Amino acid sequence: MPAFLHHRPSDVTLGIITIAALGFLALFGLWIQVLEAAVLPSGFNVLHVEFALTAEQMDIILSTWLSMDVLHVEVLIDQLDVFMMPGWSIMFFGIQVLGLRAMNFLDVGKQFRHVSWKIVILPLIAGAFDTLENIIIFHVLSNPASYVRPIVPVLFLFVMVKWVLLFTGIVIGSIANIWALVVWSRRGFPIAPVIRA
Repeated sequence: MPAFLHHRPSDVTLGIITIAALGFLALFGLWIQVLEAAVLPSGFNVLHVEFALTAEQMDIILSTWLSMDVLHVEVLIDQLDVFMMPGWSIMFFGIQVLGLRAMNFLDVGKQFRHVSWKIVILPLIAGAFDTLENIIIFHVLSNPASYVRPIVPVLFLFVMVKWVLLFTGIVIGSIANIWALVVWSRRGFPIAPVIRA
C-alpha cells in the first residue's frame, strides 16, 4: 500500500469525504427504498437477482416482474445502485484509514497495523466488483428473454467476492477504530497530532 495514505489526504479532508459518502448513501438509499415499494408485491427484489444461482431461478424472477409490469422499475433501481457501492467503498475505506492513522499515532497494534495497511484498499476493490455486478444485472434486466444464461453464476460469484471484501474492510475498520479509541481514552484523550488538517 502506498505510504502516502499514512498522511494524505489529510485527516480533515478524508473525514469530510467519508461523511459526504454517508450522506450520499442515505439519499440514494432512500430513493431506492421508495422505488422498491413498487415491486414489493412481487415477492422479489434486487437481492434475489444477485443471489440467483441458476438461469432458471432468474427466469422466475424476470417473468414475475414482466407479468406485473414492474421490470422497468428494477432497471431504474439497478442504475441508481451503480452509485451506492462506490459510496459504501469510500466510506469504509475512509473509516479504515482514519482508524489506522490513529493507531499509528498511538503506536499500538504494530502487527495488526502492518497487515491492515497492506489490505486497506479492499473496500475499493469491492466497489469495482459491484460495478461489474451492476453491468451484468443491467444486461439481464434489459434482455429478459435473451440474456446470456451462463452469466448468472458469474454474477453470484461477483456478489460473493464483493461482500467478502467489503465485510473484511468493515471488520478491519471497526477493530482499528475501537482499539484506537480505547487506548486514546486510557491515555487521557491526547489531541495533537491525532487530527491533521
